[in-house]
Amino acid sequence: MGLGIIVALPQEAQCLLKRRPRSGEIAEISQKNLVYISGMGAERARNAASYLLEHGATALMSWGTAAGLDPRIATGALVLPTSVISVEDDTFPVDPRLYEILARSLSGILQFREGALMSCATLLNSPGEKKALFSKTGAVIADMESVAIAKVAQDARVPFIAVRVVLDSAHDTVPTWVQSIVTIDGDVRIFSLLRHCLSPTRVRHLLQLRAKLRLAVRSLVVVADNGIPHISTV
Repeated sequence: MGLGIIVALPQEAQCLLKRRPRSGEIAEISQKNLVYISGMGAERARNAASYLLEHGATALMSWGTAAGLDPRIATGALVLPTSVISVEDDTFPVDPRLYEILARSLSGILQFREGALMSCATLLNSPGEKKALFSKTGAVIADMESVAIAKVAQDARVPFIAVRVVLDSAHDTVPTWVQSIVTIDGDVRIFSLLRHCLSPTRVRHLLQLRAKLRLAVRSLVVVADNGIPHISTV
């Protein structure tokens, strides 16, 4: 099986490549597996998924971090979604065989939660938004890319699976000003960062966010080292 892995941000892909990639990069992690660092959002993810299928991928994976919706799931927790829900309320189940292989490979190594993943058009900034979405859909986490990848996989009739680790929990607020610091490619806008660093409160929030990202990446590393190799041999 040739696995095509779509990752929004270079920070999330680093554990797969064992180096810091650049946005837009397409790299091999084995003879059969390709990683595409697409940038954030559904359109970028859709284009990346289509490209990988055109270049030999026979299965697609959505990889990276997510927002927590279930208040019982903490930052750094791994979630293996059983399905992806669109804003139109369409549901796309993951491939049960790939799910079982991944879950079995992580058994006794890293605990994980399962449940539905909600794909949204925009970032979720407040606990109130997350609570409302959890109550409405029952989804345990949310991102912006997975449903686009799932749709491409469904149309091409190839297996799809997702791996997501919670970055901001259901209790966390992500201020809108944070979005002004990072581009959709994951690059830092230096002047915007420096401007926000004039505020001690915002500096503290950025340091907390960096710590959460490190925690999330730590879980992704475990999956990259212990889960991906098993799927690669299918």
